[in-house]
Amino acid sequence: MKKVLYISLVAAITVLSACKSKDKATTTNSVTQLDRSKVPVAGPAPKIQIGQYQLFQLENGMKVIVVENHKLPRVSYSINLKNDPIQEGDKAGYISLAGGLIQAGTKSKSKAQIDESVDYMGASLSTSAENIYGSCLKKHSDNFLALMSDV
Repeated sequence: MKKVLYISLVAAITVLSACKSKDKATTTNSVTQLDRSKVPVAGPAPKIQIGQYQLFQLENGMKVIVVENHKLPRVSYSINLKNDPIQEGDKAGYISLAGGLIQAGTKSKSKAQIDESVDYMGASLSTSAENIYGSCLKKHSDNFLALMSDV
């Protein structure tokens, strides 16, 4: 008898709480209706804060921009290639294809070995026809730079 009474009590509480939450849902839905006929007013523009940077040129002519942020022990590298524009004509897309193939293997490492090294370091590496980008934890920076230079 106690089990039946207990089950009935739990069922009644569940039904009542479901009804109350349904009432709250209809109340909040009717209050938060948006007037879609009006364009929303723009908020204030965010303030952009660019960190201090160092700009210098290496002996081989490569320009280097260094922006330090010590919140995370992470480093990022981006190599932008200054290639003259090429008209691809009826072979459109071959430059993008070649950019993706840069990461497909080197003379000393296969694609699987490159991917395994990147995964082991918790890094990211991407290549395109215009640039090579990579980021990793600071403690792996020497190994990662060696891998990027190989690629």
